[in-house]
Amino acid sequence: MKKLISFLLTFSLMFVFSALCFADNFFEYSWSTQESNFYDRFGNQYLPWLVEEVDAQLFAPNTFLPVELTEADRADGCIGFLASDTGEYIAFYYTDSDGLTLDALYNYYIQNNYLADSISVNDIPAVLLHDDNNNTLILTYLTQNNKLFQIMFSPLSEKADVFDYVIASIQPYVEETSDTEPVVSVNPVSGLISK
Repeated sequence: MKKLISFLLTFSLMFVFSALCFADNFFEYSWSTQESNFYDRFGNQYLPWLVEEVDAQLFAPNTFLPVELTEADRADGCIGFLASDTGEYIAFYYTDSDGLTLDALYNYYIQNNYLADSISVNDIPAVLLHDDNNNTLILTYLTQNNKLFQIMFSPLSEKADVFDYVIASIQPYVEETSDTEPVVSVNPVSGLISK
């Protein structure tokens, strides 16, 4: 009997271990769980930003301000750029997917030994690349019209948790009402006015 129990225990542990080893990396960012932490950390020292091209909004500390894009930036698909006074930046890219799926992107990263996670941002599937060579996080998801929306966060530092809060805050834009805060465009060409 002891041998049978020992065998079953060993088999169970092997099964659990193999399931853990081969499970996809998955993390869920949720504004509902991070919102109070965000306000505790930043108080009223933040700004809501609108990414008009994808009809999304996010929150970032008010040390991040828009930088005017060059024609080269726009040609590369950059639609907005926020930079902080301490050197961190958040860049927004919006490009054709050319049929690329998130699964294919994730598999490409993994097969080429990149550190990547399959994640969810407020119930939106996404892929998060940890590019240690460039000290950058790159969040990618597909929009409803099958375009790639990417957000780059760099450089990573001991204050990188700021980027975690920004990621958790990404959500569909909600039309302003008297109860909501004004939202400012990430693209300074738009005149920095609320939508």
